[in-house]
Amino acid sequence: MPARWRMLVTKATKPSTGYPLPTLTDGPTLRAAAGSLLCLMLVTLLGLALATLLRDTSGAITLGLGILYIVPVLSNTLASPTWQHLSEIERAPGYAERPPSPQG
Repeated sequence: MPARWRMLVTKATKPSTGYPLPTLTDGPTLRAAAGSLLCLMLVTLLGLALATLLRDTSGAITLGLGILYIVPVLSNTLASPTWQHLSEIERAPGYAERPPSPQG
């Protein structure tokens, strides 16, 4: 049984794909870690600002989640060609945009 534990530890510490393990000194890894940290800090500051402005926990949580989740979904939906095609109003033949004004 001890040989099995040694094998599992070796598999867990050695990458089996043949690629070296990423370290924080690598450029892309450092950039990803810094970007994740920046995103987390900005979300934290957004939550703090909303809680300070609203002074209500449930309102700040609701508005914060609305900003973080609903706004991107709506912006992607409204910008998609499918939504723009569906949002065009098809008018009946002979439909006037607006009646002529009596002043001319």
